[in-house]
Amino acid sequence: SSYTANLAAFLTVERMQVPIEDVKDLAKQSIIKYGTRAGGSSAAFFSNSNQSIYRRMWQFMSTSNGLMINNASEAVARVKRGGYAYILESTMNEYFTQRDCSLIQIGNKLDSKGYGIGFPQGSKYRDAFSEVILMLQGNQVLEEIRRYWWQNYSITEPCNDQLSKGKDA
Repeated sequence: SSYTANLAAFLTVERMQVPIEDVKDLAKQSIIKYGTRAGGSSAAFFSNSNQSIYRRMWQFMSTSNGLMINNASEAVARVKRGGYAYILESTMNEYFTQRDCSLIQIGNKLDSKGYGIGFPQGSKYRDAFSEVILMLQGNQVLEEIRRYWWQNYSITEPCNDQLSKGKDA
């Protein structure tokens, strides 16, 4: 069995008045620079893509100095300084945007990958793990765990709550 996880690439940009709603908007403008993690799965997505827009974006990111940032904290700091968007897996993007309300996700998923658990050939544990994972997935337990760690853990006040309060004021 294979178990899918939300590993699609998203963009993170600071809240501003630039009309960027998706990756196509980002690619056709020149005000906001963008990059991703060198050697990461998002970089591999762009460098191996057959779609011209992603190949063009990869060419821009990989040949421009300083756009590939290998430390997520440094990337977030650069995004917050302005004029830069960081492309990363949606899982990490969600984690950061749930904890820092000055960050937003834009656009839809660019790609989707799955996780798998490897066992030696003929392992007696494979079927048991598959059954339990499918049961946990079917009962929404895995989603509850993800939600706890990504949306609740170490968050003083969720960004959605802050936005609601701002609209009511």
